[in-house]
Amino acid sequence: MTEITEIRVADVAAYSENNRLVLEKYNIDYCCHGNVTLAESCKTKNISVNELMGELNAEQQQHFFSALHYNVWSPEFLVDFIVENHHHFLKENLVPLGKLLEHVTDHHGNKFPILHEVRTVYQRFASTLIAHLFREEEELFPFIKKMYRLAAEKRTMAPPYFGSIEQLEFSLSKEHADTGNELALLRELTNNFTPPAGACNSFKRVYAILEEIYHDTKKHIHLENNLLFPKALEIEKRTIVKTST
Repeated sequence: MTEITEIRVADVAAYSENNRLVLEKYNIDYCCHGNVTLAESCKTKNISVNELMGELNAEQQQHFFSALHYNVWSPEFLVDFIVENHHHFLKENLVPLGKLLEHVTDHHGNKFPILHEVRTVYQRFASTLIAHLFREEEELFPFIKKMYRLAAEKRTMAPPYFGSIEQLEFSLSKEHADTGNELALLRELTNNFTPPAGACNSFKRVYAILEEIYHDTKKHIHLENNLLFPKALEIEKRTIVKTST
């Protein structure tokens, strides 16, 4: 039997929401760089493996029945959950926060020059992510749901117009990695989303919303990279019939 410390961080996080929260507490990247083992991640971050394992085991014992086990959800349900929760959250917050950040930077950028850099990174992050959401909702997600339903009926279908889920997933996963890097940079620039002394209420609000977006987007990427995409790729293998040219 494989020791849990030799399991990929992504798979540890995928097992339950409680596991993900424990990894989040230790600042272990499970969403964009989850291919390393738990042991490797602990070594890199100088974390005690025994301490981390103790906390993971305690969470499983105390909250097993109340934990959300995303790994048992169907691809169709995962798609709906992601769109209704994470995509909706981003659509509600990305543009308004951009406007608020613009206002705060215009009024307080001279006193707090870091705001100019935060604004530049955020604008790049938000514009890329908005386009990314559109690609998922217009191309990938409808096809995954259709494919899942056909697979349940043991039926097959021709490849999608965009080639294959594997090809699109590769592109989207790269965008996820870029998004993760931007999030990490925003966290660094804002000193872990801590407003400086003398910050006004609007300034504090910008950092508070940024922190919400940081945590929500990490979970969002985790659900896609570590759960939805692998499930969709597995169904694609037995559902898509490649036509000869």
